[in-house]
Amino acid sequence: MASVAELQDAFVAGDLQTALDGSRAWLTASLHLNPDLVAASSSLNLLCADINVGLDAPPMDEDLEATIAIFMQSIFELNTANELLSLADVLRITSPIPCELGLIWASFLAAMSETAEANTFLTRTLETLRAGMQADPSRVEELTALYETAYEILVSKVFLANASCDARTILRQIDADKVLRSSAKASLGELLESIEVPAAAPVATSTTPSKTNNAPRPLPGRTPAASHSVLTDTSTQIMIGAVAVAAVCAIKYRSQLQASAYDVLQALGDIKGMLLG
Repeated sequence: MASVAELQDAFVAGDLQTALDGSRAWLTASLHLNPDLVAASSSLNLLCADINVGLDAPPMDEDLEATIAIFMQSIFELNTANELLSLADVLRITSPIPCELGLIWASFLAAMSETAEANTFLTRTLETLRAGMQADPSRVEELTALYETAYEILVSKVFLANASCDARTILRQIDADKVLRSSAKASLGELLESIEVPAAAPVATSTTPSKTNNAPRPLPGRTPAASHSVLTDTSTQIMIGAVAVAAVCAIKYRSQLQASAYDVLQALGDIKGMLLG
């Protein structure tokens, strides 16, 4: 079985199939997974129902977090939707997961066109965060920031993935939310207003993000975000890999923009040269 360092090297080198197969094998051995049983007796819906965030969940083991990140990102890059059950089973077994990882999972689901599951998970996460604020007022500021991030993913990656979404209805929902701060409401309002098509305009190619357009975009060479930062603005790049791998691989993507496999692998090589000298 490959070590985590070897899996990271394979991923950074652009050997995505090796990274995918190796990370799956590592997780299967470490967590005693039974992929055949899961495939035969479960579904993504059932597995996702048992994936929850824990507001007091301890930090995840670094090797486990790194391998989950490699597995998740490799699934996305190779568009291997048949691996979703295995990944969901990993997160089910390790639940409750840290909230930050939960938000990454939600972004990943949306990027893989599983918007219904992303919606359900984010709605449940928002409820958990609201309950946490009520239970411990000293954490209101911390949990509000996570709440706003989750809400932004819900709007930008789930609601707007539906070409027939009603922006005005979503705006009313945002305005009625008692947790969102005015700055967050304004930001979400601007996002929704930017995608509305004027009533008098002829029907044209929609600027609403397509839920089936999942091709990755390479990252410009720069240091990835800190571990507490989950970038969800549709105008910025989104990291779905956990930071343990992102720090090594510096891989981010735009889920709504296309890039060829050649461009992705070329960017991986450039990033490896930049980071590893």
